[in-house]
Amino acid sequence: MSNRFYMPVATIAVDQECCHAFLEGVDAIEHDGPVVGSRVLNHLDFLSHIIHAIKAHEWDKSGQAVLKLPKTVFEHVTPGDGEHTNQIGDYVFAKHRGYVDHYLKRELAGVTASCSVVVYTREAYLADPEVNVSLRGGVEHVIVAVLASCCEESPYPWRTLVNNIAGGNAEFCLTGGMEQATQQARKWQALAKESIDHWSQYSLVAG
Repeated sequence: MSNRFYMPVATIAVDQECCHAFLEGVDAIEHDGPVVGSRVLNHLDFLSHIIHAIKAHEWDKSGQAVLKLPKTVFEHVTPGDGEHTNQIGDYVFAKHRGYVDHYLKRELAGVTASCSVVVYTREAYLADPEVNVSLRGGVEHVIVAVLASCCEESPYPWRTLVNNIAGGNAEFCLTGGMEQATQQARKWQALAKESIDHWSQYSLVAG
């Protein structure tokens, strides 16, 4: 559990390996290097909106949800993307999820236009193929990502999408017969197009 931490709310955990947004303001975590992606500026106020969204959501059997947050949270978060530039000096190198890559500097991020959080129930989180941890008693939900964007939607970065399709996310696992598998493949194709269209114009932000 050294690479994960709990927020000061008994029923919610935050997966630090996937979600870097809550690192600021959490004294128990040491983090060197820039934060890649969305950055939460006021994590306690932001968390209060997430708690409300979790309670209001009608959970299905998958136990996974992307919860869209209201505009009132925008002041508490900076987006994880910004428009590409052709200036080398506008970018920094950072290591994220095991890979070193280049990212747009934080000060060049766009203006937040949307914000969602990916939340799993306890059962869904522990069943995820890439999770090999235990959760303390009382934790009912896990925040695995904060997705703030300067656009109305923020599609999967290509590496994340490929990893999910390759077995990194239980929701992407093929199930059922040929007809259902074909439908899933078409969904993946649509997600891939969304990813290409978005990330050909925008860069992930770090800092």
